[in-house]
Amino acid sequence: MTFKQFLFAMLGATIIVWLAWIFILLKVDPTVSGWTGFLFFYTTFFVAGIGTSAIIGTAVRRRFRPQDLVSRQVLTSFRQSVWFSSILIAALILLSQGFFRLWIITLVIIVFAFIELAFLSARQRSSGLT
Repeated sequence: MTFKQFLFAMLGATIIVWLAWIFILLKVDPTVSGWTGFLFFYTTFFVAGIGTSAIIGTAVRRRFRPQDLVSRQVLTSFRQSVWFSSILIAALILLSQGFFRLWIITLVIIVFAFIELAFLSARQRSSGLT
């Protein structure tokens, strides 16, 4: 699969997930659906966030670092978009439960930053750049 084919497939899938999220937002009543409505809401929002931020992250990396391997750029963008979407979902869940505080979301961000740092240091060790 070429990079262009991947990008169009990712864009198409992301648009479909955003449309599913909008459908859930407009058609699912959370008071009637119970926890399944919330599950579908957060899951589709999470996947749509991953797709959107992965596309944007890959495009930015391709623009500013064209000499890097495309597969490495896509992998890094995808991993970081999972972190970003996880933080966003955590913030929304905390907000919906009334537990959203600046210090709590700061701790969540710090935890994900340490996880990303672990990935980056493992990559450096495996490539012999230490």
